[in-house]
Amino acid sequence: MATDIKSLIAGLNPQELAEYTAAVLAAESTEDVIAFAAEKGQRIDEEAAQALIAQAKAASSEEIPIDELDNVAGGCNDFPCKTYMC
Repeated sequence: MATDIKSLIAGLNPQELAEYTAAVLAAESTEDVIAFAAEKGQRIDEEAAQALIAQAKAASSEEIPIDELDNVAGGCNDFPCKTYMC
């Protein structure tokens, strides 16, 4: 039975991780999370299900700082650019 959340999600590809996150966020109880994990061939206990719910809720409410968004988009507010020397 998996109880370590990191090991549970470590082997998931991005699509599977998104699927897990969506299912966990939509779950109304830990039993729903346990049932979803069982559908995916993994057994988890109630404590692991609660941890997954907490982790998914924290990740879904997290905002990306504007500086990080600029970097992801390739933007740079420095003129002339001092950060990337471009």
